[in-house]
This record gives sequence, C-alpha cells and structure tokens, in this order.
Amino acid sequence: MNNKMDHKENKREIHPQLNSNFLSKLFYCWTFPMFQKGLKKDLSEEDIYPILEKHKSYQLANQIEKEWFRQQKSSTKPSLWKAIWHIFKWDILQYMALYAFLNWFIRIVRPLALGKLMGYYSSNEIDSFKYNNIIYAAVIIITTLGDTLVYNMYVMQYLQVAMQVNVACSAAIYRKTLRLSKEVLSEISIGHTVNLLTNDMRQITNFWRCFNSVWSSPVQTTIVLSLLYLMSGPTALVGMGFVIILIPLQLLMSKKAAVFKIKSALKSDERIRHMDEIISGIQVIKVYTWEQPFIKLIQVLRRYDGNLSMHLFRKKNYRQEMGLIKVLNYIETLLSSFTYFVNRTAVFLCILTYVLIGNNPNAQYVFVVFSFYAVLMSTLTMALPIAVSDILKANVSIKRIEDFLNLEEIETKITSTNETGIKIENATANWTQNTQYNITLQDINFNVLPEQTVAIVGSVGSGKSSLLQMCLGEIPLISGAVQIGGTISYANQEPWLFGGTVKENILFGQPMMHDRYGEVIRICALVDDLSRFPYGDNSIVGERGILLSGGQKARINLARALYREADIYLLDDPLSAVDAKVGKQIFNNCINGYLKNKCTVLVTHQIQYLTLVDTIYLLSEGRIISSGNYKDLQGSVTNFSRLLENSDNEEHEENLEQNTLIKDYRKENESEEKRASGKVTGKIYATYLHSFGSYFTVIIILLLFILTESCATAADYFVTFW
Repeated sequence: MNNKMDHKENKREIHPQLNSNFLSKLFYCWTFPMFQKGLKKDLSEEDIYPILEKHKSYQLANQIEKEWFRQQKSSTKPSLWKAIWHIFKWDILQYMALYAFLNWFIRIVRPLALGKLMGYYSSNEIDSFKYNNIIYAAVIIITTLGDTLVYNMYVMQYLQVAMQVNVACSAAIYRKTLRLSKEVLSEISIGHTVNLLTNDMRQITNFWRCFNSVWSSPVQTTIVLSLLYLMSGPTALVGMGFVIILIPLQLLMSKKAAVFKIKSALKSDERIRHMDEIISGIQVIKVYTWEQPFIKLIQVLRRYDGNLSMHLFRKKNYRQEMGLIKVLNYIETLLSSFTYFVNRTAVFLCILTYVLIGNNPNAQYVFVVFSFYAVLMSTLTMALPIAVSDILKANVSIKRIEDFLNLEEIETKITSTNETGIKIENATANWTQNTQYNITLQDINFNVLPEQTVAIVGSVGSGKSSLLQMCLGEIPLISGAVQIGGTISYANQEPWLFGGTVKENILFGQPMMHDRYGEVIRICALVDDLSRFPYGDNSIVGERGILLSGGQKARINLARALYREADIYLLDDPLSAVDAKVGKQIFNNCINGYLKNKCTVLVTHQIQYLTLVDTIYLLSEGRIISSGNYKDLQGSVTNFSRLLENSDNEEHEENLEQNTLIKDYRKENESEEKRASGKVTGKIYATYLHSFGSYFTVIIILLLFILTESCATAADYFVTFW
C-alpha cells in the first residue's frame, strides 16, 4: 500500500508551498493552480500535492516515541503533554505569538481608531483635526485587513499543529499495539483502541483551537478595561460585572461537560467491544437467528431513559451512552447560547447606567463600548468556556492514551548473532505469567543452520505454532536462550489479508521488483487464479479476503512472506488449505526450490514431504521428544510411527478452489474507488433533512434559527434609538 502511495507521489510535482515566496504564502496564491484544475475536471488522488516532509507519519511517530522512551527511562511517570511540547514547542510558540498579536494589538487598535473617527462627528470637534480622520479611517482599513490575514495564518498554523499531534499520537498508539504482550491483548478490547484513535484523538485535536484564550484572556481583559475607563469613563465597566458573574457558571458547565465526556467514552468503549464481538461472530448469529436479541443488547447500551432532570446532578446515574451524549450536547448548546445575549446585555447595562447618571449617550460612546465588549465577549463568553471544556476533555483523553502507552509490552529475550540461523537452548516459555497451569513449551532445544530446511511435526495442540512464536519473540521466555541470526519473514497459519488488491497484499509496502514478483506468483500457483480475476492482481480481495477461497487466501499469504527478502523463513502450515496437486507444486517450486538456499522452518501435517527436508522435530505436549532425519525417526520413535499411520488412514480432503465466489458484482469494487460527480441533487438534501426525524422538526429548528438571529439583530437595532 505504501509502495502504491509512493509511486503516486513520484508522479506528482513538488509541493508548491516549498517554492512560494512570502506574498504567495500570505495570500495562499500557491493554492490557485489546484482550484484552476478543479474547475476543468474532477480532482483525483493524483492531483493532490505530496505530503510535506515534516508532516510524514513515520517521522512524527519516531520523534514522539523517542521522547516518550526518554521520559520512561528518566521518570517513573512519563507525560504525553511534555512529549508533545518538547517536539512541537516552536510551532506552538509561533501560533501563540500570532494569537497574541491578533488579540492584544490588531483587535484593540481598531476600536480605538473607530472611537476617534466617531468623535469627529460630535459638535466639540474642530476643523483642524479633520486630516487625522483620514489616518483613523486608514487604520481601520489596515487593521481589518490585518485581522483577516493574521487570523488565517493563525488558523493555518494551529491546524497544522493539531494535525501533526494527531498523526504522531495515532502512530504511537498503532506501534504500541504491535508491542503489547498477549496477556494485555486478551484484557483490552479492539473497541477501546478504536475509541482512542477516534474520539480521544478528536478531543486532543479540538484542544488546539481555543486553548490560547486561557492565558490570553486576562491580559486582553486588562488592556480593554483600561482603555474603556480612559475613553468612556467608569460607566463603561458596569457591564463587566455582569460578565464576571456568569464566568463561574460557564466554567462549572464546562467541567460538567468534561465529566459527561468521560462517562460517555467508557460507554462507547463497551458498545464498540460488543459490536466487534457481534460482527466477528455474525455467521453464528445468522445461523441461530439471534439477530433480535443482539439488536436489543446494543439498544440497551445506547438507551436513554428520557428523565433529564433526575440525572443532571446525581452522583449515581444509570444513563446509557445516548443519554450521556444528549446531556453533553445540552450543556454545550447552553454554553454556545451565551454568545448571543451576554455581549448585548453588558452593553445595555453600560448605556443604561450612563443615562441614569444624567448623561446623553452619543455615537462615540456607544460604538466604543460596543466594539470593545465585542472583543471581550469573543474571548470571555465564546473562546474561554470552550477552551476550558476542551482542556478538561483533552486531559481525559491524554490520560487514557498515557495509560495505554504504559501497558505491559513483550519483553523479548532474543539475542542477535552474526551467523544466519536459529539456536534455542533449554528454553521454557508460556503465554501467561501464571505457571501453575500447563507450560506452553518446555526444555526446547532447536537448531536450524544456514541453507537448511527443517520441518516441525506433531499432533494438534502440541506446540508447533508456539515454537515459531518463540522464534519471533511473541511468547514470553521463562528460562533458556534464543539466538536469531538474520531477518525473518513469517507466514502465519491463519491467512491474514487486508481490504486492498492482490498486488498490495503481496507487496505489503515493499518496492515493486517485477522479476521477483512474477517468480513469487508462479511458485505460489497464483497464475491461473489471477488470470480468472477480472482485474488480475489489481482485483480487490475484500475485507479479510472475504471474496477469496481458503486456498487463495493461503497462497497470497505465503506469497507475501516469500516476496520479502529475508534470511530466515518461518512457514506455519502453508499447505493445509490447498489440495494435494497444488500442495505438491508449491512444495517443489517453493520450499524445495525457491527457498533451497535459505534457512527455512516448515510446520506441516503433510507427512509425504518429510523425506525431502534436512531435519525433523517431533513435538508432543510442548516438548521436543525427538529430532533427526526421516529414516532415523521412522524406525526409532513410536509417536512418529503412529503419526505416519494416522496420515495414511486419513483421507486427504481437498479444498476445492471456490472460484465461483468471484462474481460479476465484484467488478464494482475493483481498482480505483468509484465516486459520483456533478451537483448534489435535491433528493440528497431531502434525505438528509428527513434523517432529523420528520419535516416538522426541520421546520421548527429553522424557525428557531430565524427567531434567534431576529432577536439578536433587533437588540442591536434598538441601540440606535438611544
């Protein structure tokens, strides 16, 4: 897949932002060619600019992992916030400086100039100052333009920081999952990991939009109140008292929102875990017609009892996920509603006080007060509550990610050697730390030399696959020593495919080498299959290879392992899912041909091939009971003779290649993703509106929007009568 992406990026031009000048970056002129191309044709993936070097995931992941590991060595409690700051501090400081310049200078200078310009129209002004009004008007124009430019630069910078942090943390979580011990993996659910990568990462992304208002608001408020007092007198500060009274309420609501966010995240983890189990066992559910009971289970997890008032401030509540989400949305809606009335109410109180003490408000007073309070309210009643809520939610998400990154990892005790091969001496290993039960592998002595083919045989559950897992370092080693020399390529017993093309599943991120690729296709007996596929090796295999037969999945899985250039090949029963004819072809061309000069370990139940390997290891109940060549074992080991007898008596079941699974409808899923183009039809909008529940609900919501804006506009218009 990465190879495909790299191939496409090679075709693209260099990112135009790299060669753009200052004005081009300031006005985003480097994006114009993209818009021009979009006017002429529908944009495709090839038209998108390549990723900037500093935005690439592997670099960001390496940086945050390096800092996280450094903290783990130097501190008992590493902090993800500290790691993020250490890596991105200069980018963060840059956009903090833009925010300060925008809110401490540009947005404060504009009301000052507006007040001076309004003062020109009062009767007290004299003609000698009329030329200054040109300067005031120019300042208003320049600051308005500067506001737009600096704000866009600030948004661009914070979005880049948020994206980089998101990519870095997501990659760190992904890499951590690859290092988790089997015991930990059995305790955590896939739903929990998915929730970390979706909901929690979204909260961390949202954190960066408003957090600057927390440290910027006190300074900005002090500057604005000082200027209000100097320009309009003490009456202009009356409205600030009303704002200060409401701030604790907003902060309390923000804290409540964070609490409900924690509870809803836990419920989401539970629901996703159940959904994953249901999807994994969907075939059993269908066979026994258990659809309705499981539908009710998910509905119970998302159920809301409808009694909002009873549960708002109860310490012990029984609401499920949907109830928690609804309450969270109600609180956030109330917080957003403050933006409509707090500013206007504060200005109204200022003007009312000004009139009650015997003054006659003029345009200069009203415009200055209204403009300065608009600046304050954008921070205090809009950004600050959102920032507090986002910070609390982000802290919860960061804590969940830190707990995940601190989970126990596989402690590999494998030592590397310069000589190619595998050497295991007196090794004992178990999947769990509890050794009271049966040990998985005991007293293992296993040796594979360079250019040697070794077979591992035994009954079901004897530990054959576990022995390969020991070579990979996946199973914890209790005692003994494991030495590995060279790189390893592994083909697991259960074929694993992802939802891409056949080619992408075989390459698996490796660069395309046509000669090697063609040879691997041939020796894995995939030539005939690919010729039947509508798009050859560009055919989609479906999620987990659902569109392929068992034999096809096994051979593609084997081809992936063979395509990777390695010193050691571990093949876990690759011949079990293919018929006798194909199995013989694969063994002769692959194991006895392509891998002849490689260090190869083969787990197999196909006894007929054991005469062609160098050494055979016979396992029983987690122990190697004998080893040697075929003739040595045939005459001396009773268990091996019994294994041969059972093999002769059992009829070999051929797994017929279910090529009928590759139907005509699969053509719709091949190659490039299909997409619609043109205008969005009215039917789409109607379907979207209908999803609200009913058209009556849509009309009510629309009327409420109109009523809200009408009331806000009427309040502003009322000020003109004063």
